[in-house]
Amino acid sequence: MIVKKRESATDGVENVIISLYAKWMSKSDIEEQIRELYDFNITTSTISRITDRITDDIITWKNRPLEATYLIVWMDGIVFKVRENSKVVILDYQCRS
Repeated sequence: MIVKKRESATDGVENVIISLYAKWMSKSDIEEQIRELYDFNITTSTISRITDRITDDIITWKNRPLEATYLIVWMDGIVFKVRENSKVVILDYQCRS
């Protein structure tokens, strides 16, 4: 990735920073990840400026009205591979309640 002269970060790096921040990575972890992935040094203060742009959106999303009812589906099962007459047979056991 090439960063032009007098440019602090590119749009691509900003999108990566926002994505990592959305995955609950700390700003110092993001700094380290960018350095490792792109061989590009970026300060935590720059990361803070980038993530501060979306803070209002995050607060709005967290305070959004929720639906009264949500559908939840829980499925559980165990698959066993058993050797029977020199062949592998798959036994499917499902827990039902």
